[in-house]
Amino acid sequence: MDTIIGLGNAGCRIADYLTQYPQYKIYKIDTELEKKKGNYCLPKLNSPEEYDALKLRLGTFFKGIKGDILFIVAGSGMVSNASLAVLKALRRHRVFIMYIRPDLELLSPQSLPWLSERVVYNVLQEYTRSGVFEKMWIVSNPHVEKILGEIPIMGYYDRLNELIGSTFHMMNVFWHSDPIISNFYQVPKGCKIGTLGISNLKNEEKLFFPLDDALDSGYIYGVSNEKLSNDGSLLTRINNKMKEVNHRTSYGVYQTNYQDIYVYVEKLTQTIQN
Repeated sequence: MDTIIGLGNAGCRIADYLTQYPQYKIYKIDTELEKKKGNYCLPKLNSPEEYDALKLRLGTFFKGIKGDILFIVAGSGMVSNASLAVLKALRRHRVFIMYIRPDLELLSPQSLPWLSERVVYNVLQEYTRSGVFEKMWIVSNPHVEKILGEIPIMGYYDRLNELIGSTFHMMNVFWHSDPIISNFYQVPKGCKIGTLGISNLKNEEKLFFPLDDALDSGYIYGVSNEKLSNDGSLLTRINNKMKEVNHRTSYGVYQTNYQDIYVYVEKLTQTIQN
């Protein structure tokens, strides 16, 4: 991804985290944003329907955008209902969606956040599966919290956003690098809905969302040059772990400057997630 677009509070927070990496061009869209380059202020409206009906003129704002786009949004905010209005301006680009789900048990049924989340979540999945968007990665805040363990209230969302943002960034770096060895294949066109996560050599996966009916898994192994040169059993262990997965799977091994081995995973399905 070359461009990051955050919509709403959660989307803008993760976009803010990714500003530390110079390879991304960052755009933020929300109400009450500071007036500066890369920020687009939406009007404060009273209902999801009003945001859905917005006619946005974003041609000048998005002028110069090149390459793939990561669009980050959390569905429970009313502003998220402007997603399609924003995405319409990006229809000539390949768009990947990162959808942040809140703790659904904390949303009162039939409340505005509950209704917004339900509509945006399903609509974006349907558009993705139909081929309008390249992929939609679903991230559940409660599942990310479980991975991190106990988190103090102060800095709570910063910790979640750091894990989400750093995982995406590392995977994106590897996706744009040449592996030392791999068996990657072309994933079937229908498999566009998924999630990301972290793992290890024991296949102890910690996914950001409990994906139903996973059909494809892609693993990324970041390994130091020392281990690549001297660990004669590493490839055998990786291959054995791939054989344990009960659906289509692939992997790539990449050289890093880190001492530890880092394992990242992407899981995909063609099934709409309930």
